[in-house]
Amino acid sequence: MINEKDYEKFKEMYDYKRKIEYNKEKIKKRIDKMYEEFEFNIMETKEEVFEHFWENVNLNRAKLDEPPVEWKPMDKKLRLWNE
Repeated sequence: MINEKDYEKFKEMYDYKRKIEYNKEKIKKRIDKMYEEFEFNIMETKEEVFEHFWENVNLNRAKLDEPPVEWKPMDKKLRLWNE
């Protein structure tokens, strides 16, 4: 968990890390839906598909979505003190 004092000190860094995490979670959910909606034989696991996709994302060029105010990261280390 990110405490209030650290968050205020490193707000920009934490906001960026949380933005990346939000986009990762969003992609994982879409991959889950893809596996549910399409019946096809893929040898790779959902995690392998995600890793393949994510390693090809250029964060310098990608337009990342902003997390909604009510979003809480699944990774508890990225949660704010008040979440």
